[in-house]
Amino acid sequence: FSVHLSRTIAMPRSKKYASEQLQDAVKKVMAGEISQKKASTFYGVPVMTISDHVHGKSKSSKLGPLPVISPAIEAEFAKKLMDRGFGLTKQLVLQKAAKLCRLA
Repeated sequence: FSVHLSRTIAMPRSKKYASEQLQDAVKKVMAGEISQKKASTFYGVPVMTISDHVHGKSKSSKLGPLPVISPAIEAEFAKKLMDRGFGLTKQLVLQKAAKLCRLA
């Protein structure tokens, strides 16, 4: 006989609370007004999410620094690289991109 083992893949959970709820919960916990567990129950935010924000372990919602060049210039740069007719190394592309950014 054969045994079939299925592997469960964790799907990302959708957030069921507003960022304002998270901010309020973190403020109350940090002020010592309520516990993390009570804040979780009251605001509907997971305890670990509150804990991560209270202890500075949360990922920032920022996606990184602002781009140096505009999307139009970036598209033109990519088109010129593709029109060269032969492959470029990653190192060469990075050098050319750095030169373009310095000029911008």
